Amino acid sequence: MSSLGRLAAGVAHEINNPLTGILTYSCYLLKRTKDNKEIQSDLEVIVNETKRSREIVKGLLDFARQSVPKKNKADINAIINKAVAVIDNQIKAAEIDLIREFDENLPQVVVDANQLEQVFINLIVNAIQASEEEGSKITVSTSLMTMDPYGVYQVKNAVCPKGHSLMDQTVKINGMPTIRVKVRTEGKSGFVNLDPVYGLNRNNFGIKIDADSKYDLTCPKCDTSLLDKTKKCPKCGGAVYFYEIPGKGRFEGCAQSGGEWQSWPEIDKEGKKKFIVIKVTDEGCGIPQENLSKIFEPFFTTKGQRGTGLGLAVIWGIIDKHDGRITVDSKQGQGSTFTIRLPVEKDTESY
Repeated sequence: MSSLGRLAAGVAHEINNPLTGILTYSCYLLKRTKDNKEIQSDLEVIVNETKRSREIVKGLLDFARQSVPKKNKADINAIINKAVAVIDNQIKAAEIDLIREFDENLPQVVVDANQLEQVFINLIVNAIQASEEEGSKITVSTSLMTMDPYGVYQVKNAVCPKGHSLMDQTVKINGMPTIRVKVRTEGKSGFVNLDPVYGLNRNNFGIKIDADSKYDLTCPKCDTSLLDKTKKCPKCGGAVYFYEIPGKGRFEGCAQSGGEWQSWPEIDKEGKKKFIVIKVTDEGCGIPQENLSKIFEPFFTTKGQRGTGLGLAVIWGIIDKHDGRITVDSKQGQGSTFTIRLPVEKDTESY
């Protein structure tokens, strides 16, 4: 990924130079051909397409430059207000009513304020673009929530007993990389991608597993079994799968088809944690259900010529590096809500 980032940055820089020349000369020619409408029309196409290409390059550079956050204690509400001030003219031009519903008693969090400002600018601009009707409302809210890790925490690194990574960046669930395991059952073999969120079971089955059939789960790289022969699921008595999470202990779950039991003792013993929750809600066109799992992927866009498909990918990267999560709920014709959860570190809870 680091090599791909450097490659993307290098390509973007190389493309930027000729784009600058094209844009400069085409703008110059526009001024010299004011009396020739036909040439003016062609030159305007060149200028507009060059500007669009420049935006793609800028997005590519932003994506490649996802650097380590420079974190300091900060006020989330103040960061959002600063982001709104930057795009205030766009909000007014679109005749959008932006509503701020802030919890004024939020603790400070340790974050990179500049990176989060970029996140909020991008999300609000997206909401403006999705809101076609004048007078539409965009609501930005903040709140403090105490959550159990079950159903909230995300597995970001999983390995087999021999240390091979089980993470799959190609098959994602709600935009998140999954845990890929191999399945052998009655002469057939295939793969299952496990939900990375602790307590959820939105698994992606690449092979059909009958409830009564016997099967084995193994590492796709070394075929080491991921079934614990010494344990049974405490709920149904079925087999138990496991994998290791470096620095965070052992993860276990029911291996039966439809089994819901999971255990992550290292996280469970930490108990409930506080999160700052930020929601950006619009009343716009919404996102088709079939696209919801793809919107955080690089270069995926529903905006056609108007979008680069990199904005949400950059947002995802920033939130991920803050150990947070971003999710989206949307219905076509009714609007979308992007929800960000940022953990509150213990040493900042009193602020």
